Amino acid sequence: MTSDAPHAKFVSIRPLKDLVLARFPEGHPLREVILAERDTLSSNELVAKVETWVFLFNRRS
Repeated sequence: MTSDAPHAKFVSIRPLKDLVLARFPEGHPLREVILAERDTLSSNELVAKVETWVFLFNRRS
């Protein structure tokens, strides 16, 4: 299934964006990457991005 398939499920990451705005300082890589995303992602896009987000979360700046 591709991310633009008509039957793809979509997820709002707006609550996640609000969380990173509140918890991560300006310039933190995770904050910058998540805020650059669209507010709504397909479930496939979300799953593909989570591994990168976890890596950035665990990274020590």
